[in-house]
Amino acid sequence: MKRAEQAWAAGDYATAAAEYLAAASRGSAPDRAYLRLRAAESHRQAGNVQGVREVAGSIAHRDLQGDEPLRLDLLLAEVALSDGDAERALTLLTVPTDQVPDRLRPRVLRARADALAARGDSLASARERAALLPLVDEAERADAMQRISAVLADVPPRELYRESARLGPEDPLKALADQALRAHGITPPRLVTGGRDPMAPREPPPTDADGRALYGKVALLVPLSGQMGVPGQAVRDGFMAAYFAGAEPRPQVEVIDAGSTPESALAAYERALETAPSASSARCRAKPSAPCSTTRSCRCRCWP
Repeated sequence: MKRAEQAWAAGDYATAAAEYLAAASRGSAPDRAYLRLRAAESHRQAGNVQGVREVAGSIAHRDLQGDEPLRLDLLLAEVALSDGDAERALTLLTVPTDQVPDRLRPRVLRARADALAARGDSLASARERAALLPLVDEAERADAMQRISAVLADVPPRELYRESARLGPEDPLKALADQALRAHGITPPRLVTGGRDPMAPREPPPTDADGRALYGKVALLVPLSGQMGVPGQAVRDGFMAAYFAGAEPRPQVEVIDAGSTPESALAAYERALETAPSASSARCRAKPSAPCSTTRSCRCRCWP
């Protein structure tokens, strides 16, 4: 076995596999399973999937101990993935993540994420790969983030919004989920100290066939009076210019003076909530011939 370990240390994994198998043929019964497991792991390092399949498939779990059964399951799951059998891979990797030894956890998370993606469970795949982010180096982290973004693009916006709403601010998936929501034109649910913003909507807005958000009504809260009135009016005018230059259908827009104090801003926010549209008003659109004035508040009227 010494020659096998030397070959492994030198990176000559094909030789290590052959030496471990030779040692297994000479060893006592209790050692054979372990030595064959090491041979299978050597084949994996050498990129020899067929060698892993042949050797790992001949090992009985009952002959292994410690973390060895999990190492065998992980090898078998990786072989299953290479064979396109995602269900078998997931069946082999049901061990809770917190019970996986640190040195094996990245491989388990990668394999589960790949299997879930292959099965079409994009959100669950993103969760597994997000758990991998703190455990890997910068290069692999960047690759994992790209993979997460790719699978999140396939998640329906409503499901994605609910996922974002349940995630804490420190969750590695939160920023990527919010980024995916913004790609759909949906504002992510805001987090406040202690958890999710209780005033944020629990469901995202409806979307069109391309996944773009369809807002029936938009409230624009800007200071139109007081110390910040002049710059606030400029913000309002810029918003409305972009609004009328945008494509149809347009949502109804209500511009509300937020004043220049925290109290007036909160009052404006509460007013916006009180005037939220019903489902029947979601078809309205702003009337171009009715621009907003510079009074305390205004409503851009909509066609019936």
